[in-house]
Amino acid sequence: MDSKFYRNDGRHFENHFEDYSPGSSQDIIDATKNDIHDIFKELLKEKITIMLNRLNNYKKEWINREDSSIYTGNTGIAYLYYLYGTRFNDESNITRAVELIERQSDSRSKRDITFLIGEAGRLALGAVIFKSLNNEAQSHSMVAKLKALFNNATKSSYDELLYGRAGYLYALLFVNKHIPNAIEDDIIKQVINCILMTGKAYAKSRKYNTPLMYIWHDSEYLGGAHVSLKYPTGNFPSSVGSNSDKLVHWCHGAPSMTMLFTLAHEIFGREDYLEIAKDCGEVIWCRGLLKKGSGICHGVSGNAYTFLCLYQKTKELKHLYRACKFAEWCFDYEKHQSRIPDRPYSLFEVLIMSPRIKAFVSQRTVLDDEITPAVVVVSDEKIYEILRGDVHQQIKRVENKYPGIIIKDFGFYVLMPGLVDSHVHIDDPGRTQWEEFKTATKAAAAGGVTTVVDMPLNSIPPTTTVDNLKVKMKAAQGNLFVDVGFWGGVVPGNTKELKKMVEAGVVGFKCFLLPSGVPEFNYVTLSEVEEALKELQFTKTVLAFHAEFEDTISTEGMDPNLYETFLHSRPSSMEVRAISDVASLCKKYNVHCHIVHLSASEALDIIAEAKKNNIPITAETCYHYLTFAAEEIPNSATRFKCCPPIRSSENREKLWKALKNGILDMVVSDHSPCTQDLKINSFIDAWGGISSLQFGLSVIWTEAQLKKITICEISRYISANPAKLCGLDKIKGRIYPGMDADFVVWNPESQFTVQRADILYKNKISPYEGKVLNGRVISTILRGNSIYENGEITESLKGKILLN
Repeated sequence: MDSKFYRNDGRHFENHFEDYSPGSSQDIIDATKNDIHDIFKELLKEKITIMLNRLNNYKKEWINREDSSIYTGNTGIAYLYYLYGTRFNDESNITRAVELIERQSDSRSKRDITFLIGEAGRLALGAVIFKSLNNEAQSHSMVAKLKALFNNATKSSYDELLYGRAGYLYALLFVNKHIPNAIEDDIIKQVINCILMTGKAYAKSRKYNTPLMYIWHDSEYLGGAHVSLKYPTGNFPSSVGSNSDKLVHWCHGAPSMTMLFTLAHEIFGREDYLEIAKDCGEVIWCRGLLKKGSGICHGVSGNAYTFLCLYQKTKELKHLYRACKFAEWCFDYEKHQSRIPDRPYSLFEVLIMSPRIKAFVSQRTVLDDEITPAVVVVSDEKIYEILRGDVHQQIKRVENKYPGIIIKDFGFYVLMPGLVDSHVHIDDPGRTQWEEFKTATKAAAAGGVTTVVDMPLNSIPPTTTVDNLKVKMKAAQGNLFVDVGFWGGVVPGNTKELKKMVEAGVVGFKCFLLPSGVPEFNYVTLSEVEEALKELQFTKTVLAFHAEFEDTISTEGMDPNLYETFLHSRPSSMEVRAISDVASLCKKYNVHCHIVHLSASEALDIIAEAKKNNIPITAETCYHYLTFAAEEIPNSATRFKCCPPIRSSENREKLWKALKNGILDMVVSDHSPCTQDLKINSFIDAWGGISSLQFGLSVIWTEAQLKKITICEISRYISANPAKLCGLDKIKGRIYPGMDADFVVWNPESQFTVQRADILYKNKISPYEGKVLNGRVISTILRGNSIYENGEITESLKGKILLN
């Protein structure tokens, strides 16, 4: 294996296959025929037949799903049946394909124009299948419906293959390949012209020398002319500006470039294009046995296709042999401990497995107050049973009990309940330049957070009425990588909305006792708080307080760029007085009251005394209060500004002690992002908020190790107790039968440095940048589905909206 092309960052298995040699590869390649050996062809057919039979046996698992796409839905399975049926003259599989096409009704969505994701794929494939069966009427009908999508295609905002006009173009060409002249040249030319015009317009707007450039998901994706961007390893970035030499997928990196440059060579005849494609093949041979599995888009079979592409172009048997070896690897997909796919029974992810029964294994599984070897069995996204003890024996038990079960063994990595962050400002809709659901929940997933609860302010509108809650939910729908719940807000004049919002499913309410910083979320007086508490009695909900009273403290003559000036303007007494009054009202009305982001240690005695007297009060602190100290904050470093402020190192130690003693109940991020321009002012004028959603687990573990605080205690602070606060403790926060199968897998012994490029939330401003942290997140699992693994977010948006 050429070390020039080798790089292993944990995304692929080591390739231990011997490379092609005419003398030793005779059982796979028949050099006398320049073809695959007949014996291996029969093996291929046998394995494919077994796969299709298993697929049919598991039909009840996928037949009724709503996804009708070729990419991950039932049209993809129909395509597979059709290809097998025509290749091996098997009418039964062609019949299966027809049945799948016919049972799917016409659909319309913003993605309906594309071959892989949209309705165009079903129509194009259906037209071809019915034509092959001499059903001219049905074929013509589907061609007509496909052409009717033309207006949608010309109006589309996108041009790429998966979601855009190129996907529609492919559907048209696919039909004409099998049914000559079914689609008029004029339609095809117009689609091509739209694609070219968009590329020209964007390139011109950016003043690029290149004639065409396209943007997708805020990234400028690469075309064939960008050879100079090739990494020293031979791989390619997926987009302009990317320095991440990670992806070796059919859709990104060397595999996609292989197909591009072989085609470029065919069109332009330049031999250097073919050499680039061959170099890409070496990258794939070294790094292409992906841990993501056997699918086409992000798996090994997609990489096998690139070797077929090289063979078709060069006729070099080495490439055909390599395609066969990758196919051979896919035969035993379930034995390779690959990532559990998010969308099983699909052409582009994986075809054969039972998605309902899975097992997650670790020698260090956190079960409440115990860390023990265990096998956690998951069924239908819930924890089904937990088997403690020798995991090797327990694995044998579950394999016998659940034939075909997928087992993911994490070895000595810690398997812990997914984090529940009950204090997050997502700002969507209305201030999506600050943060939005996709970016916030993507960062959460990378940090092992499987549930976030969105605060009611900083979005427009704020969550202060049922109608506003519906607006928030609409913005969240389909844009979540993790599960999301919602706080309601208490503001002047909305008392009559509170019970309605409880019934609508908010986890609780939050109010401010001083100006919030945004005009649409006003603070409440104590009399207004009492009004709200009266309304909330007997609802079993919680009212959370930003517990500071405003104080007129002059900073005249003090340097606004010094942190001590800001600290002087926001003394502990502001918190102490407010928390004292909240505790009194909590006692009076016996409504659960919660203190958010407690910073002042001087207020801890109030909380302790209230708890001693069985007053229903809880309190949280934040990662930054447990990590930083006022005397360590540099001048003008406004990324450290938050309200209430970070206080002294002595204060920090008292917060840790209160956490250990149960006075403080939980630790949250108070993820409060903003744009860079709002942080460039002085400490007095800058926005007060710290973003840390992605790094909470590592931050708290780094400090907790020094305090002799255990992993079980940490799990209680950042998972179980926040879930309980929000009324989610019946489904979230613990590894226990019946709970959602939400896990974070992490390595307590590893270290990493927080780098700006790794930050996934929208505005990459962080006081943790450059800080060395302990405990790297390896994998995040949401309801049994892997949503983050080895530094990579999965593409599917698996998160759900949680309503109480």
